[in-house]
Amino acid sequence: MAKRHDDDSLEFDRGSLGKKNRIKAGRSSMSPVVKALLVVFGMIGLVCAGCGGLFMYNVFQGDQRARDRAARGEPLASPGESNFHDANSKISVNRGQVAFGNTPAAKGLAEQFSQNVQTMRELYFTKRKKKATFSTSDGQFLTYCQLTDGACVFLVHIPDLRKFTDDAKESLSEIAWEAAQRAVRNGVETPPSQIAIATRGVILYDRILIGRFQPGEDEDEAGVEYRGKGSDGVSRLYPFFADPVESEIPSAAEWPAVEPSQQPPVTEGESQEE
Repeated sequence: MAKRHDDDSLEFDRGSLGKKNRIKAGRSSMSPVVKALLVVFGMIGLVCAGCGGLFMYNVFQGDQRARDRAARGEPLASPGESNFHDANSKISVNRGQVAFGNTPAAKGLAEQFSQNVQTMRELYFTKRKKKATFSTSDGQFLTYCQLTDGACVFLVHIPDLRKFTDDAKESLSEIAWEAAQRAVRNGVETPPSQIAIATRGVILYDRILIGRFQPGEDEDEAGVEYRGKGSDGVSRLYPFFADPVESEIPSAAEWPAVEPSQQPPVTEGESQEE
Protein backbone atom coordinates (compact mmCIF):
# COMPACT_ATOMS: atom_id res chain seq x y z
CA MET A 1 0.00 0.00 0.00
CA ALA A 2 1.47 3.37 -0.99
CA LYS A 3 2.43 5.75 1.76
CA ARG A 4 0.43 8.94 2.03
CA HIS A 5 2.35 12.21 1.94
CA ASP A 6 1.75 15.38 3.86
CA ASP A 7 0.21 17.71 1.26
CA ASP A 8 2.94 20.24 1.98
CA SER A 9 5.93 17.87 2.30
CA LEU A 10 9.08 18.75 0.35
CA GLU A 11 10.75 16.25 -1.90
CA PHE A 12 13.86 15.80 -4.05
CA ASP A 13 12.60 16.47 -7.59
CA ARG A 14 14.95 17.06 -10.51
CA GLY A 15 11.97 17.03 -12.89
CA SER A 16 10.83 20.37 -11.54
CA LEU A 17 13.73 22.26 -13.17
CA GLY A 18 12.58 25.14 -15.35
CA LYS A 19 8.98 25.02 -14.24
CA LYS A 20 7.29 28.13 -12.92
CA ASN A 21 4.28 28.05 -10.68
CA ARG A 22 1.77 30.84 -11.00
CA ILE A 23 -0.10 31.94 -7.94
CA LYS A 24 -3.40 33.64 -8.47
CA ALA A 25 -4.17 36.45 -6.12
CA GLY A 26 -7.51 36.22 -4.35
CA ARG A 27 -9.62 39.05 -3.09
CA SER A 28 -10.26 39.67 0.56
CA SER A 29 -13.15 41.50 2.11
CA MET A 30 -10.92 42.57 5.01
CA SER A 31 -9.62 46.13 4.86
CA PRO A 32 -5.89 46.48 4.11
CA VAL A 33 -5.21 48.29 7.39
CA VAL A 34 -6.87 45.62 9.55
CA LYS A 35 -5.17 42.88 7.59
CA ALA A 36 -1.76 44.52 8.01
CA LEU A 37 -2.29 44.94 11.76
CA LEU A 38 -3.31 41.31 12.15
CA VAL A 39 -0.21 40.20 10.29
CA VAL A 40 2.07 42.42 12.41
CA PHE A 41 0.60 41.29 15.73
CA GLY A 42 0.58 37.69 14.58
CA MET A 43 4.25 37.85 13.64
CA ILE A 44 5.16 39.46 16.96
CA GLY A 45 3.30 36.72 18.82
CA LEU A 46 4.99 33.97 16.83
CA VAL A 47 8.44 35.48 17.37
CA CYS A 48 7.89 35.74 21.11
CA ALA A 49 6.52 32.20 21.32
CA GLY A 50 9.33 30.80 19.19
CA CYS A 51 12.11 32.53 21.12
CA GLY A 52 10.57 31.58 24.45
CA GLY A 53 10.20 27.96 23.40
CA LEU A 54 13.76 27.80 22.09
CA PHE A 55 15.12 29.29 25.33
CA MET A 56 13.20 26.85 27.52
CA TYR A 57 14.24 23.90 25.37
CA ASN A 58 17.92 24.85 25.59
CA VAL A 59 17.65 25.27 29.37
CA PHE A 60 15.99 21.86 29.69
CA GLN A 61 18.52 20.15 27.44
CA GLY A 62 21.46 21.68 29.28
CA ASP A 63 20.05 20.62 32.65
CA GLN A 64 19.37 17.09 31.39
CA ARG A 65 22.89 16.71 30.00
CA ALA A 66 24.35 17.89 33.29
CA ARG A 67 22.23 15.40 35.26
CA ASP A 68 23.18 12.50 32.99
CA ARG A 69 26.89 13.26 33.26
CA ALA A 70 26.73 13.68 37.01
CA ALA A 71 25.01 10.30 37.31
CA ARG A 72 27.82 8.69 35.27
CA GLY A 73 30.53 10.52 37.20
CA GLU A 74 31.64 12.40 34.07
CA PRO A 75 32.69 16.06 33.75
CA LEU A 76 29.77 18.44 33.35
CA ALA A 77 30.92 19.46 29.86
CA SER A 78 32.85 17.69 27.12
CA PRO A 79 35.83 19.46 25.52
CA GLY A 80 34.49 21.84 22.88
CA GLU A 81 30.84 21.47 23.91
CA SER A 82 30.47 25.02 25.18
CA ASN A 83 32.08 26.47 22.04
CA PHE A 84 29.83 24.30 19.87
CA HIS A 85 26.68 25.59 21.56
CA ASP A 86 27.90 29.18 21.24
CA ALA A 87 28.39 28.61 17.51
CA ASN A 88 25.06 26.83 17.17
CA SER A 89 23.19 29.68 18.84
CA LYS A 90 24.32 32.06 16.08
CA ILE A 91 22.33 30.17 13.44
CA SER A 92 19.12 29.67 15.41
CA VAL A 93 17.43 32.94 14.38
CA ASN A 94 18.06 35.23 11.42
CA ARG A 95 19.08 38.60 12.83
CA GLY A 96 20.23 40.03 9.51
CA GLN A 97 23.42 37.98 9.12
CA VAL A 98 23.56 34.67 7.26
CA ALA A 99 27.19 33.52 7.57
CA PHE A 100 29.35 33.15 10.68
CA GLY A 101 32.78 31.72 11.46
CA ASN A 102 35.48 31.47 14.07
CA THR A 103 37.79 33.51 11.77
CA PRO A 104 37.24 35.92 8.85
CA ALA A 105 38.35 33.16 6.47
CA ALA A 106 35.83 30.76 8.03
CA LYS A 107 33.06 33.34 7.62
CA GLY A 108 33.93 33.62 3.93
CA LEU A 109 33.67 29.85 3.56
CA ALA A 110 30.30 29.91 5.34
CA GLU A 111 29.00 32.51 2.86
CA GLN A 112 30.08 30.42 -0.12
CA PHE A 113 28.69 27.22 1.40
CA SER A 114 25.33 28.84 2.24
CA GLN A 115 24.89 30.21 -1.28
CA ASN A 116 25.77 26.89 -2.90
CA VAL A 117 23.40 24.83 -0.75
CA GLN A 118 20.56 27.30 -1.23
CA THR A 119 21.03 27.22 -5.01
CA MET A 120 20.95 23.43 -5.05
CA ARG A 121 17.88 23.36 -2.82
CA GLU A 122 16.02 25.64 -5.25
CA LEU A 123 17.06 23.57 -8.26
CA TYR A 124 16.53 20.01 -7.05
CA PHE A 125 13.71 20.07 -4.50
CA THR A 126 10.00 20.76 -4.73
CA LYS A 127 8.71 24.07 -3.39
CA ARG A 128 6.19 24.70 -0.65
CA LYS A 129 2.64 25.22 -1.88
CA LYS A 130 2.17 27.95 0.70
CA LYS A 131 4.75 30.39 1.96
CA ALA A 132 5.61 29.84 5.62
CA THR A 133 3.81 32.27 7.92
CA PHE A 134 6.78 32.36 10.26
CA SER A 135 10.39 31.22 9.81
CA THR A 136 13.20 31.68 12.33
CA SER A 137 15.69 31.58 9.47
CA ASP A 138 13.63 33.88 7.23
CA GLY A 139 14.18 31.44 4.39
CA GLN A 140 17.98 31.77 4.56
CA PHE A 141 20.52 28.96 5.02
CA LEU A 142 22.16 30.26 8.19
CA THR A 143 25.66 28.78 8.36
CA TYR A 144 28.51 28.65 10.87
CA CYS A 145 31.97 27.49 9.79
CA GLN A 146 34.61 26.29 12.26
CA LEU A 147 37.99 26.30 10.51
CA THR A 148 41.22 25.02 12.07
CA ASP A 149 44.47 23.63 10.72
CA GLY A 150 43.10 20.10 10.96
CA ALA A 151 39.40 20.39 10.14
CA CYS A 152 36.58 22.44 8.64
CA VAL A 153 33.04 22.05 10.03
CA PHE A 154 29.84 23.55 8.60
CA LEU A 155 26.70 23.87 10.73
CA VAL A 156 23.69 24.85 8.62
CA HIS A 157 20.12 25.76 9.56
CA ILE A 158 17.87 24.47 6.76
CA PRO A 159 14.59 26.39 6.29
CA ASP A 160 11.49 24.17 6.52
CA LEU A 161 13.55 21.06 7.28
CA ARG A 162 10.61 19.47 9.10
CA LYS A 163 8.67 19.50 5.81
CA PHE A 164 11.25 17.44 3.91
CA THR A 165 10.68 13.72 3.42
CA ASP A 166 13.31 11.41 4.86
CA ASP A 167 14.76 10.74 1.42
CA ALA A 168 14.91 14.45 0.68
CA LYS A 169 16.74 15.08 3.97
CA GLU A 170 19.31 12.46 3.01
CA SER A 171 19.77 14.03 -0.43
CA LEU A 172 20.17 17.45 1.15
CA SER A 173 22.93 16.19 3.45
CA GLU A 174 24.76 14.78 0.41
CA ILE A 175 24.48 18.14 -1.34
CA ALA A 176 25.80 19.89 1.78
CA TRP A 177 28.75 17.48 1.89
CA GLU A 178 29.64 18.23 -1.74
CA ALA A 179 29.25 21.98 -1.13
CA ALA A 180 31.62 21.73 1.85
CA GLN A 181 34.25 19.94 -0.25
CA ARG A 182 34.04 22.60 -2.98
CA ALA A 183 34.13 25.49 -0.51
CA VAL A 184 37.29 24.18 1.16
CA ARG A 185 38.96 23.25 -2.13
CA ASN A 186 38.33 26.70 -3.61
CA GLY A 187 38.73 28.81 -0.50
CA VAL A 188 41.55 27.35 1.61
CA GLU A 189 45.14 27.51 0.41
CA THR A 190 46.19 24.58 2.60
CA PRO A 191 43.02 22.50 3.09
CA PRO A 192 42.58 20.64 6.39
CA SER A 193 42.42 16.86 6.30
CA GLN A 194 38.96 16.54 7.87
CA ILE A 195 35.53 17.83 6.83
CA ALA A 196 32.21 17.72 8.68
CA ILE A 197 28.71 18.98 7.96
CA ALA A 198 25.62 19.06 10.17
CA THR A 199 22.11 20.00 9.05
CA ARG A 200 19.53 21.27 11.53
CA GLY A 201 16.03 22.74 11.60
CA VAL A 202 14.49 25.17 14.05
CA ILE A 203 15.86 23.30 17.08
CA LEU A 204 17.12 19.78 16.37
CA TYR A 205 20.02 18.50 14.30
CA ASP A 206 19.27 15.94 11.62
CA ARG A 207 22.14 14.51 9.53
CA ILE A 208 25.82 14.69 10.56
CA LEU A 209 28.56 13.62 8.14
CA ILE A 210 32.26 13.46 9.09
CA GLY A 211 35.14 12.40 6.89
CA ARG A 212 38.12 13.36 4.77
CA PHE A 213 38.78 16.27 2.45
CA GLN A 214 38.87 15.18 -1.19
CA PRO A 215 41.32 17.17 -3.36
CA GLY A 216 39.87 16.00 -6.69
CA GLU A 217 36.87 17.79 -8.19
CA ASP A 218 35.38 14.44 -9.24
CA GLU A 219 35.55 13.14 -5.66
CA ASP A 220 33.04 15.48 -3.97
CA GLU A 221 30.72 12.62 -3.03
CA ALA A 222 33.52 10.53 -1.50
CA GLY A 223 35.32 10.75 1.84
CA VAL A 224 32.45 10.18 4.31
CA GLU A 225 33.63 8.05 7.23
CA TYR A 226 30.82 8.63 9.72
CA ARG A 227 27.09 9.20 9.31
CA GLY A 228 24.92 10.05 12.27
CA LYS A 229 21.67 11.66 13.33
CA GLY A 230 20.50 13.63 16.31
CA SER A 231 22.23 13.96 19.67
CA ASP A 232 24.73 11.12 19.15
CA GLY A 233 26.01 12.70 15.97
CA VAL A 234 26.12 16.15 17.54
CA SER A 235 28.35 14.97 20.39
CA ARG A 236 30.92 13.85 17.82
CA LEU A 237 31.23 17.45 16.65
CA TYR A 238 32.33 18.81 20.04
CA PRO A 239 36.05 17.97 19.67
CA PHE A 240 36.23 20.05 16.49
CA PHE A 241 35.27 23.11 18.56
CA ALA A 242 37.61 22.40 21.48
CA ASP A 243 40.35 24.83 22.34
CA PRO A 244 43.79 23.39 21.45
CA VAL A 245 44.61 22.67 25.09
CA GLU A 246 41.31 20.85 25.68
CA SER A 247 41.33 17.98 23.24
CA GLU A 248 42.59 16.58 20.00
CA ILE A 249 40.20 15.85 17.15
CA PRO A 250 39.47 12.11 17.04
CA SER A 251 41.01 10.11 14.22
CA ALA A 252 38.88 8.38 11.63
CA ALA A 253 39.73 5.03 13.22
CA GLU A 254 37.53 6.00 16.17
CA TRP A 255 34.42 6.32 13.98
CA PRO A 256 32.37 3.30 12.87
CA ALA A 257 32.80 2.32 9.25
CA VAL A 258 29.90 3.00 6.91
CA GLU A 259 28.95 1.72 3.54
CA PRO A 260 29.53 4.05 0.56
CA SER A 261 26.59 6.39 0.16
CA GLN A 262 24.08 6.12 -2.63
CA GLN A 263 21.85 8.91 -3.87
CA PRO A 264 18.48 8.09 -2.27
CA PRO A 265 15.51 7.40 -4.55
CA VAL A 266 13.22 10.32 -5.21
CA THR A 267 10.31 10.86 -2.92
CA GLU A 268 8.57 8.25 -1.01
CA GLY A 269 7.72 8.37 2.64
CA GLU A 270 5.91 10.74 4.88
CA SER A 271 7.27 14.06 6.04
CA GLN A 272 9.52 13.69 9.04
CA GLU A 273 9.45 16.17 11.90
CA GLU A 274 12.64 17.76 13.15
